[in-house]
Amino acid sequence: MGSTQFDDSQWPVVRVTTPDYILDDAEFLEYLDRLSGYHERGELFGFLFDVRSSPPMPAKQRRLIAERMERDAARAGRRCPCALVVSNALQRGVVKVVMWLLHEPHPVSVFSSICAGEAWLRSHWSSPSQRPPKSMRP
Repeated sequence: MGSTQFDDSQWPVVRVTTPDYILDDAEFLEYLDRLSGYHERGELFGFLFDVRSSPPMPAKQRRLIAERMERDAARAGRRCPCALVVSNALQRGVVKVVMWLLHEPHPVSVFSSICAGEAWLRSHWSSPSQRPPKSMRP
């Protein structure tokens, strides 16, 4: 499949498709930096992670992603909703482990389809106080 793919063309939904191999340390840090960069826009958004082709994340990477989620939430002053699309129970279990590592709960849900995950993300902006600015909505 190649490297991680990032697509923000449907902003405020950022679709991230992870590769079919485990990222090495340098690639994983670049991946985390890219994810963190979206918070710097200062706008409400959500991640739609398609991890269906990915192998389980190693323990070190699970810890690093949990730490980065906490750091980004503290810097941005809010927790970004994340929808994860998985293909099996093992991937679902890895998501649970990452959530256990967090000090504060994040709005995270797991799905078996892209459509369901995107609908859940967009539901976060169904009330006027949670909607992204009008200029950012499709």
